[in-house]
Amino acid sequence: MIQELIVNKWILGGLCFLVIFSGICYLFHEHTIASFSRQLTETDVRSQLILSKNDQIKRQPRVLTPEIPNSEESLLLPAENKTEDTDMFMKDVVQDDIDVSTEQRLPKSIEKPVSFNGFGPFPEIPADYPAQNIWDHPESLTVAHELLLRVQIKLWKQGIHALGGAMKDGKIYVNIPGTVYVEWKDRVKSDGTVERYATGLSGDSEAGKVLRDIIISKGVLTESDLPPGIKIIDSSDGGIDPYQFLDLN
Repeated sequence: MIQELIVNKWILGGLCFLVIFSGICYLFHEHTIASFSRQLTETDVRSQLILSKNDQIKRQPRVLTPEIPNSEESLLLPAENKTEDTDMFMKDVVQDDIDVSTEQRLPKSIEKPVSFNGFGPFPEIPADYPAQNIWDHPESLTVAHELLLRVQIKLWKQGIHALGGAMKDGKIYVNIPGTVYVEWKDRVKSDGTVERYATGLSGDSEAGKVLRDIIISKGVLTESDLPPGIKIIDSSDGGIDPYQFLDLN
């Protein structure tokens, strides 16, 4: 009898424990599920609001703001006149752009190069002159070189095609085809007559070679030895005074 009571108590106690444990599990479940459901609901609501706003933005029509005229007069002009005015304005704008770009490409004034040696603007180079770039670097020209070039340009314009030369004792000796500058010296012959012989040659190289060949063969070049076809200029008075010839102060 006592054993049955003890067994019944354990059974009743176990049942009570199961009922209490089940109730606690149920309450915990309800509480957890309810909290999680509320979070899902709030998240879903926020997502719906965001999607709704984006959809409204996409569906919202694009409003173009027309240009407002600057004056009442433009509002009163017929459509045809407005178009003509617009075309004229565009033509003016295009023309202004062309003028500006052209002005940027062309120099405002074309200035002649000026001597670095104080001789003023350089003379114009003849079209048939072999060297068209002699004034490109005026800063590199010495006084003697510039005077020589100026003399050559003036002679070329006069029909004397001189190229090259030298400056000696303040005078210019230009190279002229077929022309030789000769320095002379006098000597007395055995018969008492005075004869001039050459002591220096300069000028055209080809003509000078002919005269040097005579000196090599005879040992001396006298006036009587001069061949025809070669123009001989006395060096003492054959040079050109560049300042007088060019009218330079």
